[in-house]
Amino acid sequence: MWFFDWCLNGVGAIISSSCFELVTMRVLFTFLVFVYGCVSVSSGRIVHRTVTWFATDKVIDGCTIRIQGVGRVRYRGIVVPQEGILKPGRIAEEAYAFNKRILEGHLVRCEPEVSGVIPANETYVADVFIRWSDTEQRLAAAELLRAGLAILSADYQRSNYPDILKQAEEEARNSKRGFWAEHKR
Repeated sequence: MWFFDWCLNGVGAIISSSCFELVTMRVLFTFLVFVYGCVSVSSGRIVHRTVTWFATDKVIDGCTIRIQGVGRVRYRGIVVPQEGILKPGRIAEEAYAFNKRILEGHLVRCEPEVSGVIPANETYVADVFIRWSDTEQRLAAAELLRAGLAILSADYQRSNYPDILKQAEEEARNSKRGFWAEHKR
């Protein structure tokens, strides 16, 4: 409140020293702040959104992790090539090591958000973001795709970020990284 008084006193002193005009300026300033507040709330802008970040307990494989206090979560939109399916197991091993490395020391969040604990026999599928810094988040699936250690799954369009995933895979393919170093698609 002291800030508003300071602003208004300064503005009031510049315009006029009369008490009536100072009160008028205070009322006008308060009204404008109120109206602006109502407009920005009614316009649907999100002023503040709370995001829940979690620590990871374990990296299960190249595209599945266990989140502390939540359960198993699989990255939406990607598949890590397994032995005998698309490429020998070397890619799967590299994806596991890469996944472990990018998650080390970082928190994660899921979209859609996880509510409650996932039963032990189930795996939640979500877009998983890694908190890289206070201002940067990275989509875990896109990082694996960009490194050439995963490929798009048939249902990648179900991700909230299909364009990012497709672009990351194309980047790996064009640069001939990982899986794309020896295969053409």
